[in-house]
Amino acid sequence: MRRARRRSDARPQLEQAYVAFGLLGTQPWAERAAAELAATRITVAPRCTPTHASLTPQELRVALRVAEVLTNQEVAARACPAGAAPTPGSGKS
Repeated sequence: MRRARRRSDARPQLEQAYVAFGLLGTQPWAERAAAELAATRITVAPRCTPTHASLTPQELRVALRVAEVLTNQEVAARACPAGAAPTPGSGKS
């Protein structure tokens, strides 16, 4: 679309591509999308390291479960296998 001089029509797709490629970690494609956006007179801020990259595997699993709109109890139930020792203050003896 951009090459057909339809810059305003191309911007939303290019912005989505830039974000998606950045999240996927495909830096060359993200840079290409950024260059195409620049050609439409839109500049993008450089991508930072994704927040999830600094999480431990356990923190990432909990965050993904919370993103599924699970309650705290549901997240905890999935994190602790059946028969696991109860945590202090859980109300279980």
